[in-house]
Amino acid sequence: MHLHPSPHDTDHRSPTLGRLWWLFALLVFGVSGCAIIDGLDGPDNEPECITPNLCGGCEVLTQFPGSPCGICDLGTWQCTGDVLTCEDDPGQDALNACGGCEALTGAPGDSCGLCGQGALTCGEDRESLTCVDNATVNACGGCETLDETLLGTACGPCLLDQFACLGNETITCNGETACPDGSALVPAGEFSMGSIAAEPGHRTVEAPRHTVHITRPMAVYVHEVTQDLWEDITASNPSTFANCTEQCPVESINWYQAIAFLNRLSEINNLEPCYFNPDDQTPYDALDAENNLEPLWPKAQSCQGWRLPTEAEWEYLARANTIDSTWGGIITEEDCTPLDPTLNTLSWYCGNSTVAYEGCVDLSSIDGPNCAGPVVVGSETAPNPFGLYDVNGNVQEWVWDWFDPLIYTEEDRHDPTGPMTGTNRVLRGGSWKTTPFLHRNASRGGSDPTLSDNDFGLRPVRTVGILPPTEE
Repeated sequence: MHLHPSPHDTDHRSPTLGRLWWLFALLVFGVSGCAIIDGLDGPDNEPECITPNLCGGCEVLTQFPGSPCGICDLGTWQCTGDVLTCEDDPGQDALNACGGCEALTGAPGDSCGLCGQGALTCGEDRESLTCVDNATVNACGGCETLDETLLGTACGPCLLDQFACLGNETITCNGETACPDGSALVPAGEFSMGSIAAEPGHRTVEAPRHTVHITRPMAVYVHEVTQDLWEDITASNPSTFANCTEQCPVESINWYQAIAFLNRLSEINNLEPCYFNPDDQTPYDALDAENNLEPLWPKAQSCQGWRLPTEAEWEYLARANTIDSTWGGIITEEDCTPLDPTLNTLSWYCGNSTVAYEGCVDLSSIDGPNCAGPVVVGSETAPNPFGLYDVNGNVQEWVWDWFDPLIYTEEDRHDPTGPMTGTNRVLRGGSWKTTPFLHRNASRGGSDPTLSDNDFGLRPVRTVGILPPTEE
């Protein structure tokens, strides 16, 4: 190509000026590959390029011949005449199923997920597939439908084990732990608490009779705590009647000592403690009991360690789904003699508590034996329908509640725990030295919790299973 000066400019341009114009045109238009110089004509009177592009034309090219082109860079730029066109571009056929260019494993809509019930879906980048798994995988990590409500709930002979996953597709009971130390499993249930005016021995503190719901199953000691067990746990024996053999009930313990004993029993059985120091929230212990500190019971019946029953739980355990004044029938005698035909076959009271060991007590002043005392637990008496011995005698049993003579109302209650404060703690069940009417299931009484009389004992219970919330 050539630059020719216009004939119209012949008289006005010097050779020097022409050369400067040529240099200017190269500097301005040479980078882009071509430039059309106004007023300079080629042989056909068409404007000519200073420098042609790579395709020999004058258009400015934005790509190089041979470089990739197309949506997925699968074509190449080729010169078509003096311009570039994208050749061999497969176009939409080269896009993956998500509209991108990368090769995909699988296709949108294909099944996926652990149980194969999800679906592959295009990612936002269009170059990948993600699994939207809307399938419900069971709680054991498998695909079979399981009754997952069982997981963690109690099972086994005394509900001391729990249902757990066995592999990915099975739920099974993880053990067959026997009830410890002769305890019995007592199911949840409901009962009528208190007594009616027509019951012999009825007192106003037992009215009105009302429905109570016990919502948690319990493991309950079949016998009252023996001197032998107390000594094993505490390395001491406070009992007045130490001559009554080690299988007699421990007695002469106050309420605070009972609380500390139960925490220690829980610790030995690898169970959580239920009671805590009110100041530093450490587990309640013997030193706290010596100082008569009022324990905290933060989890109430949700605690699964050993504890005292509540007053309502105690009466539920004593009644064992019966309705009379004792599980064996109605007590009719008021005094120690003559013998009450019902109570004489159930347990030990002032009418039948004759013993022969040293240190016995003379009850002749109330027409009882002249040598009386507690006897070996469970001896010569039958258990109630829940399998519990001596619930209506031998020694009185501490329970959790403060004593309130006016607390009963006609309203239904669920797992009541008694008043928040008080002066005396409740004792239930009657003992070897009390008169018959005090052995009725509904009979209520209490004592200063710091006192430790020679007929004050205890019976441990513990909640088992997965628990609902407690009633406030």
